[in-house]
Amino acid sequence: MPKPTEHDVALAEAIQNLCQVFANAIPDQIPQVVKACELADSVISWAGDDEEEADSKKAAELLLFKEEFDKLYVVWKGRPHDTRKVAFKNYCARRRSGVGHKILEDATRNYWRHCTTQGNLATDKMMMAQTFFGTSERWCEFVKEHEAEPTKANQPLGKL
Repeated sequence: MPKPTEHDVALAEAIQNLCQVFANAIPDQIPQVVKACELADSVISWAGDDEEEADSKKAAELLLFKEEFDKLYVVWKGRPHDTRKVAFKNYCARRRSGVGHKILEDATRNYWRHCTTQGNLATDKMMMAQTFFGTSERWCEFVKEHEAEPTKANQPLGKL
């Protein structure tokens, strides 16, 4: 049997409501009403299991993304006026769109190098993390730098 859709759940809830009305109005039909109520309950319960499973997968994904993001965000630690919450939301959107953590890590490392050579670390001249990870995909500009200097890519982020 396929998993219930939202429509199935709404229908099951309507059946539950009717069951309660019929149980009070037609006492001699109680066994049929009880059977209909049990079926409606099982549909609603089954759909709820999927929602709980989806919620737990989303929570695990967010936890993984948070761990990854926290390692990268150290680059923007001293930058004034940066909005970490928006930056994290944008980071998650990039990851969900299929961009790998390693690519974002390399781009962040290259951006850190760029800011260091320009003397822009922890200043207003430094791009905000929310912009870096945002929809304009500014991080892409710094992936190309990595391709030009592959030997520096293995530098640990802890030394940023």
